[in-house]
Amino acid sequence: MNINNSCAGGRQGGILGTAQNGKATVENCTYSGTLDGNDAGGSGNYGGIIGYVNNSASAIAIINNCLFDGQVVNNNAAPGNCTFGGIVGYNNSGTVTIKNCLSIGTVRSTRASQFFGALNGNNSTFENNYYMGDNINGPGSGGTAAGPAPVKVTEEQLASGEVCFKLNGDAEVPAWYQTLSEDAYPVLDPTHKVVLYDEVNGYHNEGDEDPDGIGNCQLSTVNCQLIYNMAGQRLSKPQKGINIVNGKKILLS
Repeated sequence: MNINNSCAGGRQGGILGTAQNGKATVENCTYSGTLDGNDAGGSGNYGGIIGYVNNSASAIAIINNCLFDGQVVNNNAAPGNCTFGGIVGYNNSGTVTIKNCLSIGTVRSTRASQFFGALNGNNSTFENNYYMGDNINGPGSGGTAAGPAPVKVTEEQLASGEVCFKLNGDAEVPAWYQTLSEDAYPVLDPTHKVVLYDEVNGYHNEGDEDPDGIGNCQLSTVNCQLIYNMAGQRLSKPQKGINIVNGKKILLS
């Protein structure tokens, strides 16, 4: 859905405009449209997920498993100081937790970033987030967020399945999916495939494992602890051919 602002000082989000008071939870949401702030007033706040979080101890926003791959832009010729964020336009000292989120869309204004267009106060928390772009918090932010900073990734990492696998973390039920032969990045769509990882197959989709369970590698790349041949005899070092290394079949060439 595209959103076009027509007034100065708006507070709009791709999912939620304002988290004013109380607890707001946004989970498993994607904004892929264009939010055009078109704001010359200098006081508007626009976000791919939430536009504005109020400056109140009772304003609590939890953003979990969300994807921003759209556009949040200010096409006004005189954009002023309004804030544009891929996830949150402006957190004005509210309590915001951003967890397991991916921000790879376009943000454009004088104060813009992939997560907070502007961040005030120190009540926010990051956990397991990834992005492409120039910055995490917009210019002029007066606060900081606790927890690990979002990790900047490349197109290659997105396409490989690495980010999808890491976004799911230890979750029993995955939220993120990616059909590796088709999707350029993770999505929140269970009609796509789950990404798995192991030392033999690397990042792969369910059902794409090596059917004989034998990985191929060079002798020089193997870090061995327990090595056996196919007869079950313990070896001091790997040999060419099929070895059982740490319980897995490895074909060494």
